[in-house]
Amino acid sequence: MSMILAVAPSFMASKIHLYAEGYQPGAKRRGDYRRSAYRMSLCGHGRIGDDAVMATVAQAVTELWTARRPGPQDPRPQWSWCRNCLGHALDLAGLTRVALDRLAQATTPENQASKEI
Repeated sequence: MSMILAVAPSFMASKIHLYAEGYQPGAKRRGDYRRSAYRMSLCGHGRIGDDAVMATVAQAVTELWTARRPGPQDPRPQWSWCRNCLGHALDLAGLTRVALDRLAQATTPENQASKEI
C-alpha cells in the first residue's frame, strides 16, 4: 500500500483531501481532467497541484489542521476532512471492517442512551 497523504485546502477551500500515489477512485467519469496527468484526491473530486501543501495523515492530525479557526490574518473557513476521501482511505488501508465494527459499537442502543445523559 502506498502512503496516504493529507492535502491542505487551497485558497478559500475548506476540505482536507487525501492522496495516495497511483490510486484510482473508480471508473466514474469526473470531467476531462480525470484523464489528464493531474494528481487526484482519493475521492476523485479535485486535482492536486504541484504547489499543494501535503503532509502525512499523522502530521496533519498532530498539527491539528482542523483546529485552525478563521481570523483577520487568515479568513479562510475552518478546515474539515473530506468524508469521501476518508472512506476510500479506510478501504485502501484495509480498515473498513475495523471502522464498521467501531460504528456498530458506537451506535448500539446502550451507547446512544449513555450519550444522551
